[in-house]
Amino acid sequence: MLGPVMLAQVLLSAAISESPATVERVHYFDVEGATAADIFADLKRRGPNAGGGLHALASTQAEYRHESTLAYAAGGPCRATNIEVSLTLTFTIPRWAGESEASASVRAWWSDLIAEIWDHERGHAAIAVDGARQIRSALEEAPP
Repeated sequence: MLGPVMLAQVLLSAAISESPATVERVHYFDVEGATAADIFADLKRRGPNAGGGLHALASTQAEYRHESTLAYAAGGPCRATNIEVSLTLTFTIPRWAGESEASASVRAWWSDLIAEIWDHERGHAAIAVDGARQIRSALEEAPP
């Protein structure tokens, strides 16, 4: 049986596979604590920088690149052809260092939280994939 994190990663990979040239990277940062309150406080201290001295629980960064070839037509305008848009998604996700020593109730809380975090980050990934498709469409439809 797949755990929530593995299931989230499988679902994310399936959603992104429709878009060509997508690379996923996952970076983890460790959090500590014996109780949900301790862990959440550590998440807010160690999470990705959200600006203004605040920290997010996780983050998704999207990097877009595109390449194309200019096709020249005799007596006509040139057009972009062979358009390739690539997307690199980098997820920064918490990893709880003390899970093996924790109570069953705190482990269940963590499992629910990490599943919600992945679900939220998948939403950011979907936005990025849509953005890559829009970039490709705009390049394909650009006037000569």
